[in-house]
Amino acid sequence: MLGPAASEKIFKETAYRYRVLHLAMHVYIDEEDPLYSKLLFAEDSLMEQDGFLHVHEIYELNLNAKMVVLSGCNTGTGISRLGEGIMSLARAFFYCGIPNIVMTLWTVYDESAELLMTEFYRDLAKGRTNETAMRNAKLHFIENAEPIHQHPYFWSGFVVIGDNEAVFKPRIIKFILLGILFVIAVIGVVFKNRLSRKKGMEIEELQSF
Repeated sequence: MLGPAASEKIFKETAYRYRVLHLAMHVYIDEEDPLYSKLLFAEDSLMEQDGFLHVHEIYELNLNAKMVVLSGCNTGTGISRLGEGIMSLARAFFYCGIPNIVMTLWTVYDESAELLMTEFYRDLAKGRTNETAMRNAKLHFIENAEPIHQHPYFWSGFVVIGDNEAVFKPRIIKFILLGILFVIAVIGVVFKNRLSRKKGMEIEELQSF
C-alpha cells in the first residue's frame, strides 16, 4: 500500500493475510512510555483511525506473518527495562508471535534502504536464510555503492533477529515436491485402471459361467 492507501485501518484489516510485512514509514519512539511508541501511517480520510499504530495496539494484532521488516528509523531502539530488555517496536511484533524481525539501530538513509532491501528480498526468494540474505545484501551494497555510501552508517544499521529459518522455500524444492505429487497422481491413476480392468475381467468370467 502506498500513499493514502497506506492507512492504519487498511493495515489492521489486511495484515493477517501476508507472509512478509514491510513497513517503510516514519516512527516515533517514546522514551518515557514505550507503549506509546508508534508507527505513522497515512491519514485516514474517514477518520476511523488516528493513523498512529501504537505499541500497545500492536500487542493486540492477529498476525500470521513469518517476517516483519521495520524499515523506519530506530525501530530496534528504546529504553532498557530490567527483566524485559529493550522496549522497542520490534519487541512488540515479537510479542505478537512474529518469528523474524528486520529492524534498524539508528536513522536510516532512504536510498540505501531501498537498494539494501531489494537485494535482501531477492536472496530470500532464492530460499536463503534471513541472516545469509542480509549478509549478501550488505556485501552487494558495499560493492556497488558510491564511495561515500560505503561507510557502515549507510548499511550496517539493518539487523535481523529471530529464528533464522528461510521465509521462502527454494524453487528447486517446490519443483521436487510438485514432481513427487505428479508421480503419486500417475501411480494412482495406473492403479485405479488396473483395478478397473481386473474387476472387468472378473465380471466377464462370471458371466461366461
